[in-house]
Amino acid sequence: MKRRLHNFSVTRIKWLAALLLASVVLAGCSTRFVYNQLDWLAPWYLEDYVTIENYQQDEFSASLDSVLDWHRATQLPLYASFLATLTTELQMPVSKERVAEHFLQLDDFIETVFTRFGRDFSPLMAQMNAEQQAELLENLTDKNLEYYEDKVLIGEAKSKEKSKERLHDFLEDWLDDLTPSQTQMIEQWSADLDWLTPGFYQNRQAWQAHLKTIFADQNANKSQQIEAMFKDRRQFWSDELKQQFAHNQQVTAGFIVQLVNSLDSKQKQLLVKNLKQYEADFRLLASQSN
Repeated sequence: MKRRLHNFSVTRIKWLAALLLASVVLAGCSTRFVYNQLDWLAPWYLEDYVTIENYQQDEFSASLDSVLDWHRATQLPLYASFLATLTTELQMPVSKERVAEHFLQLDDFIETVFTRFGRDFSPLMAQMNAEQQAELLENLTDKNLEYYEDKVLIGEAKSKEKSKERLHDFLEDWLDDLTPSQTQMIEQWSADLDWLTPGFYQNRQAWQAHLKTIFADQNANKSQQIEAMFKDRRQFWSDELKQQFAHNQQVTAGFIVQLVNSLDSKQKQLLVKNLKQYEADFRLLASQSN
């Protein structure tokens, strides 16, 4: 019997990284449940890309266990401390400079997870046989086409509308009813953003093309080169995408400052309650062994 394992493309690693970060869109109890089930949820979710032979299964399981144990012991306490800092800072006016610093810290959290994934999983990817490599690249092509059809072809206006709706729903979950002025802030935030989706699509294609080159080079140190692909997740970003991303961070930082400083007492209490709940979840998870 063969077992199927999803590819370790940037997009899918982002999904698993998001789970490892215990995404704040989940309720507290769901966060704990999902995180504690990652050892079996990940292989089932990460499927339909490449068939892993039985002789490779032990190495995959060991790599996944290594990442999860490391993340629980070393990263969750950092996330808890980060949320505790946010809770404290909510008691004072929020500055755009401080929000930018928090963006850098969040980016470092994600970069750390990517790097660890590359270290633990690149040997497994490097050992795939020719049939597995072809299967992986073919499925990557299909998924990139699906991404293009679902997210690029809809156009900028519709894409921004969807992002605006997601943010509105998220904030209402966390803050309860938004005021008209806060809703207008979301409208302005959306209007000021650059559309990144085409650039992300090009990045996906470039990532796949580079992986194909590594597979084709018989003299390459495949494990080392694949690992390098995870050490800098922006290495295939165009200059335009980097500029657009930086612009959007500035826009979002300004939006966050404006929004947080507009919160009434009830909204601020709800926000603090949610942050403290996630902090408690992270600390509890970090204290538990797998």
